Amino acid sequence: QLLPVSQAVAESLQSVMPADMPPEAGVLVVGLGNYQTTADAIGPKTISYIQPTRHFYQKDWAEEIRPVAAISPGVVGNTGIETALLIKGVVRQIKPACLIVIDALAARSISNIMSSIQICNTGIRPGSGVQNRRQAVNQAYLGVPVIAVGIPTVVHGATIIRESADLCMQRLAAENPPPGL
Repeated sequence: QLLPVSQAVAESLQSVMPADMPPEAGVLVVGLGNYQTTADAIGPKTISYIQPTRHFYQKDWAEEIRPVAAISPGVVGNTGIETALLIKGVVRQIKPACLIVIDALAARSISNIMSSIQICNTGIRPGSGVQNRRQAVNQAYLGVPVIAVGIPTVVHGATIIRESADLCMQRLAAENPPPGL
């Protein structure tokens, strides 16, 4: 039995999976991010909870499980290799029917941090939330459908300052109403 949030995520993932994908078709789960940086480690940490089944999968199990492989390719700053290029190499070798890519996102507001999950079937561009220009991890580049799962874990410093200043101004206004009100 899945917890309500897990059930909702599972249903959302199922809704964006390729409709014609048979139960025995393989899936590659990719955890993007830097495991050494807390705010960017959600992808690699998620991979540690995935149970890969590709290495022992048998077709007669297709009703219960599918062949799953999982990797955490790291970041270009640690490997010297574009993340999308590493993923492309694995895709060429194991030929999954689809990818599920998990990554941290930059939020536009402090209130969005760790409060939502974004799921889409258009892929993702690693590092784009912090203005890095990296190769997109998407179907056009890899040749297989890519489902991106993003969780907001960071926010720009300017956003923190702006929202904090706004909150201070609201509190001051509430504590010191204009004369005559």
